[in-house]
Amino acid sequence: PAGATVPVTAGWQAVAPMETSYTGFVHLLDANGQIVAQDDHIPQQGRRPTHTWLRGEVVEDDYELRLPADLAPGRYRLVAGLYDASSPGLPRLGAAEVGEIIVQPIAP
Repeated sequence: PAGATVPVTAGWQAVAPMETSYTGFVHLLDANGQIVAQDDHIPQQGRRPTHTWLRGEVVEDDYELRLPADLAPGRYRLVAGLYDASSPGLPRLGAAEVGEIIVQPIAP
């Protein structure tokens, strides 16, 4: 329901060594593509920046989406990815739609 916190765990895998410390994100998007909830951070709350990952290593990272109390019932798309927070325009290393969340009204 609106106002809830939704836990999301992302599994990132390095396919090559990285020199950049990317920021991971999980965004919840409405039908118009607008972000309605998000959690962006250096993987594992800063303990595992991407430039320390080894080729083939899988890094699990926990996110929390706090749904706004006034969020309308409906279907929302869940998108996850990585971006370079230190560069203008926040260029993305990648992003993918990973699921959907259905917000239902609370019964009276």
